[in-house]
Amino acid sequence: PFAPTNEVLILQTGVPNIAVRKLARERLADLGGKGIPLIEKILLDRGSNLYQRYEAILSLNGMNTAVSDKLSDEGKKAVAEATGHNDLNTRRAALRYLKDHPTPKVVKWLNEFSEEQARKDGKESVGYKGLAIARFEVLYKIGVRKKDTYGLTSQPDPRMQEAYEAFEDAWKLQPYVDNERRQISPKALWGWGLALNDHWVLNGKSDSGLLTKAKQKFQQMIDAANPKTYAFPEHIKKAQNYIADENPVHLNPIGAQPTVVYYQKLEDDGGVSRILPKLGLPFLLRTSKRNKLPTNAVWFGEGIAFEEVQRIAAKLVKNGIEI
Repeated sequence: PFAPTNEVLILQTGVPNIAVRKLARERLADLGGKGIPLIEKILLDRGSNLYQRYEAILSLNGMNTAVSDKLSDEGKKAVAEATGHNDLNTRRAALRYLKDHPTPKVVKWLNEFSEEQARKDGKESVGYKGLAIARFEVLYKIGVRKKDTYGLTSQPDPRMQEAYEAFEDAWKLQPYVDNERRQISPKALWGWGLALNDHWVLNGKSDSGLLTKAKQKFQQMIDAANPKTYAFPEHIKKAQNYIADENPVHLNPIGAQPTVVYYQKLEDDGGVSRILPKLGLPFLLRTSKRNKLPTNAVWFGEGIAFEEVQRIAAKLVKNGIEI
């Protein structure tokens, strides 16, 4: 089939015809790392039109995150700037990219663009609020990552304090990220409470002050959340259950169990598959795209108790799986 040249591909991302743009966007994404220079050329060219910027960012979102992360700092900065664009679709596409690549550097850029936007059009402008939502989501992601990489150890670690600070900074943006139809800001308090809970658990539940602070933070979240408009109403019930429990076990609803998802790998030689039935938890088997590497980590999402993660990791290690 006919393959357009790079210059033609760039031009096709900017035409009014949706079908042509879609095809060009998909071809850029399929190029993977080879498509990054073309995307950067679009993003860094002030002459690029709205269609081109939008399609370039969508192409990034269509790539594996490890590949799209190869975008240069200047390219990432251009995506950060796009979260303050007047076009809603462009803002959303840019936000999706930043949520997959949250770093302090991105927050710095967003702060700079926000200050500029406030001077230019005020804090009630569409651009400023778009940048505020981007700052909120990136800070929240940073907080979660810092919290989750604190590790299965009770040793002092600055990452937990960094998690608290990220959630606190996100919460400060509350006046600019909520509206009458949708409220998201209490999510920052939810994450903050999770971090305090995890810190308490990792310290062997010996510091009652951390438990008290976690319950206070969850109560603050409940007080701040509007059940009719809060985007994550399940947080409210989980927080209420946590506060009512004198010795909280985890943040999942009573009776709920986490599901273990295992991506099967040849290098594991069936070791993990033999251990899973012994965990007493529901599990799913998936095919891994990275078969040449053995299992060496346990990843978990929000609300999963550290105790449960510790138990699973310990079981794997005991049976020869190097986590």
